[in-house]
Amino acid sequence: MKKKKRMPLMTPEQRSSFIDALRSGRYKQGRGMMISLDGQRLCCLGVLCKINHIALGNVNDCVSDERANAYEYVKSLLGDAWSDLLHANDKQSLSFNEIADIVEGPAFTRALSTAIRDDDDDE
Repeated sequence: MKKKKRMPLMTPEQRSSFIDALRSGRYKQGRGMMISLDGQRLCCLGVLCKINHIALGNVNDCVSDERANAYEYVKSLLGDAWSDLLHANDKQSLSFNEIADIVEGPAFTRALSTAIRDDDDDE
């Protein structure tokens, strides 16, 4: 039986790698999609997938299974905080460095620590 259990979603190592990748200068920032049509720019969520070796799908097919799986992966790591990062990248046009500051900050820590996901343990 599935029960709701408070569990960390993103490990400290994944979080640190994500912050480092955002600050590295290796990735060109894009807006509006995980990966740009030319395959050269990523949003912050695309960077998260890239460093965790999650396929982003065919850049010309926005509804591919791989693209859907990438969004599910992001949601599984970030819980509801994924939409905050999406908003920061796409609507507020924050830089990767500014988004790294958010990921590193206490509000993001609280968001991850209070996330709930299904656990397969029996009650």
